[in-house]
Amino acid sequence: MTLPQWGYKAMLLGAAAIWGLSTCIIKDTVAVFPPAWLMGIRFFLAGILLLIVFRKRVAQCLNREMLVAGAIIGLVLAPAYLLNTSGLQFTTASKGTFLTGTYSIMVPFIAWAISKQRPTRYNIAAALLALAGIGFGLVVLKAPAPAGHTEEQVYQRPKRQQNTADQEVLAVQH
Repeated sequence: MTLPQWGYKAMLLGAAAIWGLSTCIIKDTVAVFPPAWLMGIRFFLAGILLLIVFRKRVAQCLNREMLVAGAIIGLVLAPAYLLNTSGLQFTTASKGTFLTGTYSIMVPFIAWAISKQRPTRYNIAAALLALAGIGFGLVVLKAPAPAGHTEEQVYQRPKRQQNTADQEVLAVQH
């Protein structure tokens, strides 16, 4: 089935909206559940759902090689998700989403290391612009607390922990 070009763009917009909204939901949820429990429940249920939906394909492809590859990927992704989810306890959902989204600037450089295909000047310009945006967002911009609330009440942490939490979320990408 082929969709018109606007259909693909609409799907990308929908995926971005769901991804961004999920950060807001996770931010609220980590106030109730510890991050490790939240991740465990979330990925366990997702795994069961995917196993049900793709049971025939899983049965065809499940072997020792796939289990080892999955374990390696899991060992790499688990700390990244845990740091990201834990960081949301100490920063805003929008700032956490922004910092997490910056991983995309590294893709051309990782591809360069693997495929020896040098990044274009547009890749380099985009990376520099994204890094400038991160710096600007972390250092210069700061949303004021709503009337009648202190920043500590809004973020549920002492003010001095703000940069540390933002660095924890950013550490996921490195």
